[in-house]
Amino acid sequence: ALPTGEDYDRYVWLAALIRDAGYRPGYLRDTHPFAVEDPLVNAVYLASAHALAEISKIVGADPVPHREHAQRIHRALLDRLWDAETGCFRARDLRDDRLLPVVTVGAFGPLLDPELPAPIVRNLVDLLLSARFAGAAGYPVPTCDIQAPAFDRGGYWRGPTWISTNWLIWYGALAHGFPVVADLLYGATLRLVRQSGFREFFDPFDGTGRGSHDYAWSAALVLDLLGARRAPQAA
Repeated sequence: ALPTGEDYDRYVWLAALIRDAGYRPGYLRDTHPFAVEDPLVNAVYLASAHALAEISKIVGADPVPHREHAQRIHRALLDRLWDAETGCFRARDLRDDRLLPVVTVGAFGPLLDPELPAPIVRNLVDLLLSARFAGAAGYPVPTCDIQAPAFDRGGYWRGPTWISTNWLIWYGALAHGFPVVADLLYGATLRLVRQSGFREFFDPFDGTGRGSHDYAWSAALVLDLLGARRAPQAA
């Protein structure tokens, strides 16, 4: 189901607690009631550090601190969020220091890490193409494992497909040399937009658009996909 007013009240309450604590990292880690280490958030953080290193080279600054920071995040992802038993990344609940049981689209975020070991990359690609994710969804990639009890095809970040997460996985697949997977995500994403427009998110089974209309985030990333596909031809 779509998020209700009560759901949004809870989101705002969590954000207000952080604001009232002055956005202190220590409060988030030690006290805030919702404290989760997420693989996707940290993977984007890692990719940003690599981007800052590249920018530093261009402007004549020192890229080493940014590379070292990316390496620290890389190690933390593997040490704290990689579940070798199930072969995927999981979020960690800091309140009881355990990996959460549900596998989400965040498991594929570490594909943004250029130094991710090849066997782990292969595990993630196999999971992505399995019946738990893209293999059973007509409009991938669902944001939650389809086979999980928590899956909700219309629930906010509990099942629907988002163009933003498709774009991130597409980028990671290309970076690790999986052009066929990247093409699958490229085609699925454009099919969503052709059918339902630039919606906020989409039903992963029938492609029905949900949430906001004319969603700029979706439109911007589709433009990037189109530009990336055309760039080699124009070169």
